[in-house]
Amino acid sequence: MNWPGARINQDNVIWKPPGASPLGFHQDNAHPDWIVPAAMITCWMAMDDTSKEGGTIEYVPGSRHWPVSDKVRQFHAPDDYHEGLKMAATSLGIDDYEIQKLVVMAGDAVFHHGSIWHGSGENRSGRPRRSLVSHCMSSEARFHATKRSPVYSPYMRSGTTDMDERSFPVLWDKRGRRSALLKQPAVTAK
Repeated sequence: MNWPGARINQDNVIWKPPGASPLGFHQDNAHPDWIVPAAMITCWMAMDDTSKEGGTIEYVPGSRHWPVSDKVRQFHAPDDYHEGLKMAATSLGIDDYEIQKLVVMAGDAVFHHGSIWHGSGENRSGRPRRSLVSHCMSSEARFHATKRSPVYSPYMRSGTTDMDERSFPVLWDKRGRRSALLKQPAVTAK
């Protein structure tokens, strides 16, 4: 990514019980237009062993070199979860691409560039598929001066495009620095 470091953009917990709907193929970099630079890298961590029929994460190898497309029409539970991918490939004249369903063991993680096309199918297994997802951005990312996110722009402080490390902590940078809140010991229940 050629970044001087990374900070958390957002994190998600995804729970796909048996029979859960697909998640439409998309590029993460189509979404962060409210930050500068508008780019992410994602860490997808399996909480359960995944399987090809269990709605695991799927990638299109090499697609990170494609231009970033518009946001997909329907992200959650689309009728055709490949629709956005097909439209992007057709517009680029690409008719030969591969979709790889990753089998990831519980506790393992995969990383992907924000421009790679990815999604996940319906969970057709008899087991839940849970994952933790951390989307990261440059440690020097700032809020865009004019573009807003209905979810994240309320964290923007008046008069500055700086990001507050309490909401967007720096995980590391090339100087070895990280946000102070990440150095605090975990809170334990009494």
